[in-house]
Amino acid sequence: MKKTLTIVALAIFTWVTAAMAGPTVAIVKSNNHELVGNSWQFKDLWTMLPQGPPWAKGKYWYPVWSRKSELEIEKMVRKAVNLAGGLPVEKGDVVWIKTNAVASFNLLLGTGKTKNSEIQSYNTDPRIVRAIALIAKEQGAKKIYIAEGPPDADGIANMKTYGYEGPAREVGAVLFDINAGRYEWYKPERPLALKEYALPVVMVEQANKIISVSPMKTHYLTGITGTLKNQSIGSAPNRVYGIPKVGLPHNQISEVICDIVSIKKIDFAVISGIWGCEGHGPTKGDPVSMDLVIAGEDPVAVDTVETMVMGFKPENYGHIVLAEQMGLGTMKDINVVGDPIEKVMKKFKPCPPELRAPSAWGRVRAWE
Repeated sequence: MKKTLTIVALAIFTWVTAAMAGPTVAIVKSNNHELVGNSWQFKDLWTMLPQGPPWAKGKYWYPVWSRKSELEIEKMVRKAVNLAGGLPVEKGDVVWIKTNAVASFNLLLGTGKTKNSEIQSYNTDPRIVRAIALIAKEQGAKKIYIAEGPPDADGIANMKTYGYEGPAREVGAVLFDINAGRYEWYKPERPLALKEYALPVVMVEQANKIISVSPMKTHYLTGITGTLKNQSIGSAPNRVYGIPKVGLPHNQISEVICDIVSIKKIDFAVISGIWGCEGHGPTKGDPVSMDLVIAGEDPVAVDTVETMVMGFKPENYGHIVLAEQMGLGTMKDINVVGDPIEKVMKKFKPCPPELRAPSAWGRVRAWE
């Protein structure tokens, strides 16, 4: 009898402990930077001639990478997803993968930021998106959208330029331009900045699984950018809000982020950290070699871990704190699995003081 009571007590303790535990976030690091980081490249960029694989038909620039690097990054993503509890995609799901191909190539040409490492640090790595889409397809997704709405460009053109067409063809995914797609107006239950937002109908009404895959970057408005900002600001079409989406109140950027994410919540969050961007992010900073994938179901927890990996304090960044207050996730009791934060952390340089927006705009308590 005593033994039975002990077993029951242990089971109850295990159940209560599991119930009280916070979200799981996985960090997976590659030890082969030459393979995963340096194999992605534009070749002979300054010839001003189109290049790329045969199916690109010589129409536009297209990066190349090795098949070995693609498989290595797929291995990293699969490990991160499994450690984080699996991708929450089921048979028949319509999956919306919000990527980040933010910088039009014209903008980069104007800034002179055209090194392969710089380009990679500003954008989500398409090899990571490929792996996520493959997993979604294997788990029975009915349709997969890879979507982007850059602030100053055509989403399809940006995704083609940075290497998304090949992965989309491979998995049967649809490249979706948020700036050109049909939109409707949607209201957050507890609006903070605006009473309604123009958002893609496909995302809000058709997709039932939202996956945000964001680069690891500093940002002149919000301090850092992650999966929350990627899914929110990137989902607002620039044909409604202008270039660079100035119709969204930049002086309430944290509130806007939380409003939009509350309308269509993120089901799984991934940080594309093969390269990070420090300094004047999101499109004028300097690359930092990281060779990481970070993943989890809770976007607030994922962005919290990302911020710590960058050597910053998450409690200083208003959109993360506000998202927790709004019930969009948690910063607390995070179970970090895989590689520990202290092993992979590098101290990123924040956006320089003279280039920052006023701290109040992003509720930034400190830029560190």
